Formats: sequence, structure tokens, C-alpha cells
Amino acid sequence: MITPLTSVKNPDVPLVVREVNAHALDQHKELSRTNCSTIQMMVALEPVRQQWGLERIIVSTYQAVSGAGMGAILETKAQLRSVLNDGVNPKNTSQRSYHVAAIKTVILLPLMPYLRLMSSQITTILMKEMKMTKETKKIMEDDSIAVSATVCPSSYFCLLTQSLLHRD
Repeated sequence: MITPLTSVKNPDVPLVVREVNAHALDQHKELSRTNCSTIQMMVALEPVRQQWGLERIIVSTYQAVSGAGMGAILETKAQLRSVLNDGVNPKNTSQRSYHVAAIKTVILLPLMPYLRLMSSQITTILMKEMKMTKETKKIMEDDSIAVSATVCPSSYFCLLTQSLLHRD
């Protein structure tokens, strides 16, 4: 039985994306969980790497609030209601406006620029960017690939998309 781990820090424990490095499963009884954005990118780029090689990857990911859990989805819905109805339930005209305070930044923007985020949120984003960079090199078993990752939080409920530029 394979035991999934949540850390990529142990160099002896592989990150496995079946389409890229399934052979790593043959030699190990445990593996680390890979970031969903990294998996998506690996599956798309592996045929390119096999055919022409890869020198550099520039990736931007656009991630929905659902990645932060149900609380973030509910918060986004509350903010949407507040903005569209000025906090007033259209069925109850006597209801007063309310303030959304569970998340200390306004989620309701198509993409949230760094200037709108709190420092803890920026730290989380930077950690995700570094994780994508490290995971790519580990999965492809190639430290020479230059990876530049940008993570863009979005206010969409369910979305995970990327733009990729590679250089061979």
C-alpha cells in the first residue's frame, strides 16, 4: 500500500504524476501529494518535454475560492449579495445592510491583485508559487528547468486554469 504524504521536503519521497514519472512508484512505498496546478501543467508539458525537451516554463495559474474551502465559497457568496443588493434581501425591504468580516479582504474581484490582499495571503501565494517551482523540477527529475510560477487568486467559485509558455 502506498502512503500519501503532504510534504515535498523529503528528497527521497517522490512526487508522482502518472503520465510523467509513474516509474517512481516502483521504488517507493510512500509518495507526496502534488499541487493540483502542478499536476495539470505536468500532464500538458510532458509530451513537449519528451519530443523537444524543456529549458524554461512560465506559468500563471488562476485559482478559485473553492480551493480555500467551503468557508471561502460562502464568504464570496455573501460579498456578492452585499454588493449586488447593498446588503438588502430583495424579498425583505426592511432588512438593513450587513458587513462581511470573515475574510479581511474583498474577494469579489475577477482577479485579486497583491495590493488588495493581506500579508498572510501574499505569503500563502508566494509559498504556492515556490511549491509549483520545486514540484516541477522534482516530478520531471530535472533541476535545470527554469520555472517561473505566478498564482492569481480569483473570485470565481470553481475554476483552475493556467497559461503556459515554455521554451525548448
